[in-house]
Formats: sequence, structure tokens, C-alpha cells
Amino acid sequence: MTTQPPPVASVEAVTGNIGDGEVVHVHKFKVWDKNSALENLAKRPRLFIERVEHSGSMSLNVLPEDVERGACR
Repeated sequence: MTTQPPPVASVEAVTGNIGDGEVVHVHKFKVWDKNSALENLAKRPRLFIERVEHSGSMSLNVLPEDVERGACR
């Protein structure tokens, strides 16, 4: 299996003089986070749905005026 290089977000090239006529070239690469990109891609078309489980108790009170107007069916 071959590995691919990471996707590059930006490149910065810096040239500096360190004295005695010597020049230094520095290249800085900023790469995208693959895990975040894959997670965002999966969430976009709803391929990955986060589920949160809740536990505990709940009570429901039905008011007489709700029953009269037909809100509880």
C-alpha cells in the first residue's frame, strides 16, 4: 500500500541572510487535518449521524384545556 502526501493548505517561502554573504531558504508547509476533513465530509450528506443517549425520568401533565381544544390526540 502506498502512502499519499498530506493535502497542503499553504506554503510559505522565506529567504534570509545569515551573514558572510550566506543566504538561507526556509520553506514552511501547512497541511490540512485529514481526520477533520473526513468527519466533515461524512456529516455533510448525513452519512454520519451523531447520536446522544439520554437517561432519566420524565413526567407529562395533560391540562384540561389542552384536551378540550383537541391538542392531545
